[in-house]
Amino acid sequence: MLNILIAANDIKIIKRLTNEIIAENYNIRISRISTNENETINILNNMEIDVAFLDLEMVKNSVNAMLEKLSDYKKENYRASIIILSDSLNAIEEISKEHMIADYILKKSNSDEIIYKVNQVILNKDIEAKRREIVKELEYIKYNLKYKGTNYLIDAILQVYKNRKLTLINNLQSNVYPLIAEKYKESINTIRCNIRYATDCMYYECDIKRLNEYFRIVDDEKPTIKKVIYTVLNKIS
Repeated sequence: MLNILIAANDIKIIKRLTNEIIAENYNIRISRISTNENETINILNNMEIDVAFLDLEMVKNSVNAMLEKLSDYKKENYRASIIILSDSLNAIEEISKEHMIADYILKKSNSDEIIYKVNQVILNKDIEAKRREIVKELEYIKYNLKYKGTNYLIDAILQVYKNRKLTLINNLQSNVYPLIAEKYKESINTIRCNIRYATDCMYYECDIKRLNEYFRIVDDEKPTIKKVIYTVLNKIS
């Protein structure tokens, strides 16, 4: 169940959004409604909200100025969880540059647009959470995050996770590396070679006992990149 906060000083906007969101979406709940800035801050600080709709007309200064009043933990928790509501695209363009904004939507948007935005925010939050888990796993086995290959590998693991298809691992050259190459504007061979280099360095840096236990391998063999991706995905699932 997704917990939604609607923060707006116009009760008509609150009613319309509430009706649009809950009409046919049983996995989404309007957890809280707020009509002023202080109340909004209090809710965000003391509750677990998945997505917050924030009306620009309610914010006196900037969105970031308001969100800076949150605790440090909550700031991180709500990063990219805020969907801005506005009547004006011009106002949205200015405010959307602020770093805690996930997306924006016009108040006149229909229910399909609203639900799409909610689902995109949830998806992006999930991907970022998985990215942090992947980094933690790779650091544990001594991948160097300063290497390009390590960051390419993180993205490769995320691609497999997002597609929910472990079969993609069977042919990284065709299924995964082209996506990473397109993102970084590099050749597929560059992506592959950098990941291999980072993996070779990991093998020589990591304690062999830890390596054997992590990958459940014997004879101190070096894990393949496919093995690394498969194992990390299983660890974070």
